[in-house]
Amino acid sequence: MRRLIFAAAVLCALAFAIPAEALEEGEFALAPQLGMVTLPGRLGGLFAADFGYGAGVAYGICNLVGLEADTIYSVHQELKRSRTGELTLVHFVAGLGPRFNWQNQYGVLYVGPELAMSFLKYRARWMVGDDARRDNHGAHGYGGMLSLGGDFFLADSFTMGLSFRFGGFDTNLVYSHLNEDRGKAGFYAFVAGLLRLTLLY
Repeated sequence: MRRLIFAAAVLCALAFAIPAEALEEGEFALAPQLGMVTLPGRLGGLFAADFGYGAGVAYGICNLVGLEADTIYSVHQELKRSRTGELTLVHFVAGLGPRFNWQNQYGVLYVGPELAMSFLKYRARWMVGDDARRDNHGAHGYGGMLSLGGDFFLADSFTMGLSFRFGGFDTNLVYSHLNEDRGKAGFYAFVAGLLRLTLLY
């Protein structure tokens, strides 16, 4: 967490030290992203944080407002195997919403509320005596995300920045593991800190 805060501070300082431009009217932006994803709450008690990756695509409606579609994919392993057995959660999020840009001659900050869906694939394996037990479930969730970020220019039409995603989803995931016969995930939170490279064209 300290490293993530330090990286955020450095990137924010750079954002206001190097000239940059926001997504402008009629422009498209493609932004691959990579960073840390965690699932606080009930799922967070089962699964550790892990690296995730994805991409965002945005279109400038006007100089201050754009429309962005965003995806993030991550795979999480069990937090404590002795308590649950072997667990894997494949997690994919897709969102769509407006993006609001603020800029001066040195930097760009943006915020974007998004409607979003999550898709989950749960796999578990644990031992009861000499017998191996398994559970495999797919599920989905509905909710939303809020994105906050800042960018600075590395070259003409090419930026680097740090972006955060805060989301919540209500899911129909039902799961079992070593100490749970039939758990329900229900509502869970989603937090990601991402390094983004953006190409404007």
